[in-house]
Amino acid sequence: GARAGAERFVSEYWRINGPDWEHEGLSMEEVAYSLVADTAAAVNIWVALTPGGVEQAPLAIADTSTLTLGDGSLATVPVNFTIPPDTSNVVLSDTLTLLRAEGVDEGVRWLWRPHMAFGECLLFSTTATPHTAVWLEGQPCARRVSAEIRLLVLDRQAGGTRRVRSSRELEWNPCALCLVCCFQTGWVVV
Repeated sequence: GARAGAERFVSEYWRINGPDWEHEGLSMEEVAYSLVADTAAAVNIWVALTPGGVEQAPLAIADTSTLTLGDGSLATVPVNFTIPPDTSNVVLSDTLTLLRAEGVDEGVRWLWRPHMAFGECLLFSTTATPHTAVWLEGQPCARRVSAEIRLLVLDRQAGGTRRVRSSRELEWNPCALCLVCCFQTGWVVV
């Protein structure tokens, strides 16, 4: 279940993030519990690094209020990658969760920011916001350069002691925040 998945995630990433988590006084068990108990926010910061701006294959995020999942709508695919890239220092085993076209209603809205400038970024929930690059019909093929930073944000009380609080208690929904930003900054629905 969810607990086993969280434990596998933490175990795999402990090789990279473990020293930082331990420095903050967190054990593997506490990090895994935080993921399952909804006391952590896994956020993604996606930054456009294309000189002159993104003209093709921009990042698009799903408006989750228009997303209805049916049977068989999700598929999990194992992936392995090397950290840092092009070396053999650490190989991570992870998974990608994919939305299958045949299991998702066609009415889902995908939002993207046209001509995203160098250095502009998006902040959204990694675990609650489906996202992908999209091909723009009628636009020429163009190179896109970007960076993706994923953060695990834990809630702490003043004085350094942890207090378990749910993301609902924090009254912050990264996906809703992202969608509000989309509409206020000139995003396009695809």
